[in-house]
Amino acid sequence: MGLLSKVECYRYSAERNDIPAIVIGCHKIGLGTIRALGIKGIPVIGVYYNAMDMGHVSKYIVDNLKVANPMLDEESFIQDLINLSKKYKGAVLFSSDDAALLSVSKNKRNLQDHFIVEAPDWDITKKLISKEFTYSLASKIGVRAPKTYLPKDYNEAKEFSKELKFPCLLKPTVSHLFYNSFKRKMLFINNLDELMDAFKKIENYNQQMMLQEFIPGDDTHGVNYNSFIHNGNAAIEFTSEKVRLTPPGIGFPRVIVSKKIDGIIEPGRKILNALRYQGFSCTEFKKDCRTGNYVLMEINGRQNFSAALAVRCGLNFPYITYRNLIDGSIPKVTGDFLKNIYWVDPGKDLTESIRSYKKEELHLIDYIKPYINQNVFTIPDFKDIRPLLKRILDGIIRFPKIIINK
Repeated sequence: MGLLSKVECYRYSAERNDIPAIVIGCHKIGLGTIRALGIKGIPVIGVYYNAMDMGHVSKYIVDNLKVANPMLDEESFIQDLINLSKKYKGAVLFSSDDAALLSVSKNKRNLQDHFIVEAPDWDITKKLISKEFTYSLASKIGVRAPKTYLPKDYNEAKEFSKELKFPCLLKPTVSHLFYNSFKRKMLFINNLDELMDAFKKIENYNQQMMLQEFIPGDDTHGVNYNSFIHNGNAAIEFTSEKVRLTPPGIGFPRVIVSKKIDGIIEPGRKILNALRYQGFSCTEFKKDCRTGNYVLMEINGRQNFSAALAVRCGLNFPYITYRNLIDGSIPKVTGDFLKNIYWVDPGKDLTESIRSYKKEELHLIDYIKPYINQNVFTIPDFKDIRPLLKRILDGIIRFPKIIINK
């Protein structure tokens, strides 16, 4: 049974999908993974370290456990997982956010004595996490990437800005640490004054930053290449287009639509092959409105934010990954994936639409379209309502604190 031979595990029947899956991180990405595995009858254990996570109350969860936060105490986090193996030895271990992925991948050899680990080997993960390596590799193999510099301070950034021209972006090389501190992916820089202000904001942030070329194009120019690589070949591929981001222009997706995008398949395959990547990944590109060419943005070595979209379109990547890890097989996919299906993060979309409707200059029908067409949501699902109820209750509890802080 392939990887199962490395660990002592339950005598489950692989055909019945009853080897448990442990999903680490039960927020939106984790919830999508939990539901994708749960609808296949797989017993799912939810492991979380944030009280605001809602996925661990899903009807598909058979057990849940709160563990140490890997960003604050990695040693305790890993020990908590190993302790869990006393009950679920041989389960498939999924990481649903970058913090968990980083720790699990770094400790993969140790964890493989207890679980089947769904994470790239550490030598690959550290390359994906560090964006400057990704861009450097892309340029060597002919995949277009943004011009990127690594300034030590404001003075170096000022000199580099002469090469990039404004506007440009000030971005972290390790994105999840930056977001945890500043609650945004990057800083948009229009001039030298904003560049100086940005360096003042990050003066106590002791991580390498990148000054990067801004690739012009609206939210719809962002696209995803999701794939499952098996023995060096792209066995299954899925593409989608971003519709709206929060904040607009440089933020996280809040609406995405499934769409056939041929222009990103070849460069997507090329960069993953150069990395010798295996398994599922989400590779993000942006179409440069000046040239019409796609530019590499980043590679995510875990299940992605809009995982439920591919599932809704007929490609259940978490289940494909689960089966492949157990016995090396690839579940058969009949026909091509469904097109023009929307994925919506309704809480983010409604809030940002109200906040940014003047800036976005969209018509009412543009806002409504994802809700009246075939779609899938991040949290709301009447077949699995408890995560939504928890989300609402948590919001009610937090609301007075938010008002007081303001």
